[in-house]
Amino acid sequence: MKRAIGLAGVLALSLTACSSDSDKRVNVDEANELVVSAITLDVETYQVGFRLHDGNGNAVSGVNDYSVTYYGFAGEEHTAFSFPWHSAEQFGCGQEVPACLGDLEEHAKGQYRFLPDQAPEMGWRIEDVKLTVRVHGARTSSAPEVVVPEAAQ
Repeated sequence: MKRAIGLAGVLALSLTACSSDSDKRVNVDEANELVVSAITLDVETYQVGFRLHDGNGNAVSGVNDYSVTYYGFAGEEHTAFSFPWHSAEQFGCGQEVPACLGDLEEHAKGQYRFLPDQAPEMGWRIEDVKLTVRVHGARTSSAPEVVVPEAAQ
């Protein structure tokens, strides 16, 4: 009888351990790679949404060093420069923005929402908005990539 109860306990423990592995969360300072994806923008409030995971696809939590840069472009222009005329404003908290401008919230595992403390000053000529979201941990930082955000739902 004791053997059956012990076997049932071991079996239950192994099943529980297996299910927790697929639900893994990594702290930002323990990650060896940081990947920002699924960037969205609410054009009314300038709220930015994004997902953060490590190189293995695990959700990353505990972000406190980050920046969000809004780029405003004035439509199609013909220029010899690879990055045409634009306005830019950076928000965030940490090494790139020591003043901590705006609020970042993790609303689900590895899913974040950022709301700037004021609307970015884009200028009246702006037709397109692009974003860069950077996250820094103790071991690594996400890549600096300018993206066209999806519309927020």
